[in-house]
Amino acid sequence: MAVRSQAFEAAALVGAGLALAAAAFVITLTPVADSDLFWHLAAGREMVARGEFLRTDPFTISAEGRPWIDLHWLFQLFVYGVWQLGGLQAIVIAKAAVVALGAVGLLLVVRRGLDGAAASLATPLFVLSLAAALFYARYLVLARPVIFTLVFLAAFLYLLEDFARGGSHRRLYLLPVLQIVWVNCQGLFALGPAVIAAYAVGGAIAARLGRAELPEGGVRRLGGAMALCLGACLITPYGWAGFVLPIKLLLRLVPGEANVFSANIAENIPPFVLERTAPGSMAHLQWVLALVGLSFLATRAQLRWGRTLVVLGFAALALAANRNVLLFYWVAVPIAVMNVAPALVALRDRLAASPKFSRAWTPLVVAGLASGAVPLGAGIAAARAAETPIAWPAPFRVPAAALAALPSSPPAGGGRLFVADHYGGYVAWAAWPRYRAFIDTRLVLHTGEEYAEFLGLLEHPLRFDAFARTRRFDHVLVPSAFPDRYLGLIQHLGNSPDWRLDFTDGTEVLFTRVVDKADVRAAGVDLKRPAVARALSESLDRRADYVVMGEAPRRAAQHHLARLLLVLGQPESARVVLERLPSADAGGQALLARVELAVGRVHDARRIALALHAASGDAPTSCNLLALADLAVGDLPAALAWLRRSLAVSPFDAEALGLLDEIEAEQRRHTTHSLDKTAPHDGESPNERSTP
Repeated sequence: MAVRSQAFEAAALVGAGLALAAAAFVITLTPVADSDLFWHLAAGREMVARGEFLRTDPFTISAEGRPWIDLHWLFQLFVYGVWQLGGLQAIVIAKAAVVALGAVGLLLVVRRGLDGAAASLATPLFVLSLAAALFYARYLVLARPVIFTLVFLAAFLYLLEDFARGGSHRRLYLLPVLQIVWVNCQGLFALGPAVIAAYAVGGAIAARLGRAELPEGGVRRLGGAMALCLGACLITPYGWAGFVLPIKLLLRLVPGEANVFSANIAENIPPFVLERTAPGSMAHLQWVLALVGLSFLATRAQLRWGRTLVVLGFAALALAANRNVLLFYWVAVPIAVMNVAPALVALRDRLAASPKFSRAWTPLVVAGLASGAVPLGAGIAAARAAETPIAWPAPFRVPAAALAALPSSPPAGGGRLFVADHYGGYVAWAAWPRYRAFIDTRLVLHTGEEYAEFLGLLEHPLRFDAFARTRRFDHVLVPSAFPDRYLGLIQHLGNSPDWRLDFTDGTEVLFTRVVDKADVRAAGVDLKRPAVARALSESLDRRADYVVMGEAPRRAAQHHLARLLLVLGQPESARVVLERLPSADAGGQALLARVELAVGRVHDARRIALALHAASGDAPTSCNLLALADLAVGDLPAALAWLRRSLAVSPFDAEALGLLDEIEAEQRRHTTHSLDKTAPHDGESPNERSTP
């Protein structure tokens, strides 16, 4: 009977592991949406070509020749090898497989951290919980070195739980071996010694409180393992410089407006700050934090201090930068399940005294798991249906079309491109060494002052002309789709006689420096002609990748093209694009209202905005449009009323806040002008002035 029970338990564990691996694989089988992958690929290719490590930056203009501590070299060789086997599709599959491997490792952590009935009950609960966490954080599971970090974290947690549960201390010697591989994959290698330290300190706290959380001598043995892991962190091609790199990276995550890297890089923004400008993107975090906190209340009588410190440390990282939310979920979910499972078993045992509740226990557990599994499965299916094929990059992320429009024969020494930072990696992969980008997302190669100067060019485009002459740029390649910070520069270049628009598809623009001013408009894209706009719009509907991806990216591309035309001061050309869209397209209608405002048809703009408002209520899109319409006719009180309604729904809406600033500035100017008209002149008091 015992043998049959053990066989059943083993089969159930294998089934749970397969189910979890399948769920993690499907959830993270998402198209490439991160430009960092491409400079990793370029680095892997260059290492293979040279047969040596890269120690200085070969790819960008701004960091040319600077020391590059490329701790990602092992990951780069891995992804380059995978790419040679099957391109981006193979990379996405490999990414999902690595995450699935790590998820199974976490399941083993849960099983090792619990006994008997608690382990059995925790298994399905953990499978469902981790699948849900991965689903909500799937946009953070990118083809980056972090996927290896997930596996290493699972391995470290397993070995530490095994030791805490009485396993052989000799297995701790595997930790420094794993650390050597980890430190040559990513700068997050410092998490390894930190997790060991948390278990050691937790064990010491428990011992002071009269509880044994570790075996006898456990704190000393963990201290030794941590020392070996710290020594292992020096075993890289970069020695001490690689060892201290995590400190430099951590300082760039410290929140604050003074930290240009934290305040201006989307993934470094604290999650609850990001939630202000992208409502709903981080709403799940508050619930996970609450549930994890409740799990510690459930186990307060048997609190494990090591686990507690691990969760607190990763929660602090997650609250500092949204990129770390994935890491927090990865370690917090198994620990929360290990907290809750014994309490659930105790509850079951208490209910077993009543035959009625005892019989209902299993159906209740099944119903509870099903109530979570069914909507989760539906959400996964819906997300997969809405995503693009994995053989293609996600829409609007790489400037493939614009790079194809570059001259095949660049100037001697290579063409010089001013690019959006997230375009730089793709330029290194697809066009280097024929063309070199000014910058890419390896901002560790730059100081805060240098990155602030780059951002300043976007905020104050008039500065760009002198900067471009100094740097001798041949082309400017920036997105018009996302982020919006490049629209001001696009507008400036579009109005400049020194630059010619040579390519756009509505989502990216390529400007070329004009050498012969007499020939400034002899070539390029003339967006003043509505026929040109129509041709561009029709070409978007025929683009092979958009056809494969479906209706959503084609519609979004049309919106981006129309917005670009508005930015460049061509509202009638924008109208040609928007009139090709169905009237039910709310985004297109909102842009059409802006076209009407741009040409002075305020009544028509208001009519469209009111229709949008009737359909969506006090959404910022319609309220802001109505405010603009009122501003166009000088009705400031009505405009203010609409802006208040907009901000009541979305308190940090950028356009509404910007319009409020403009209104307040106008009111201050009006007040100052009124005071000037009544102020004394030539030192006289008002009562001393002569009447006319």
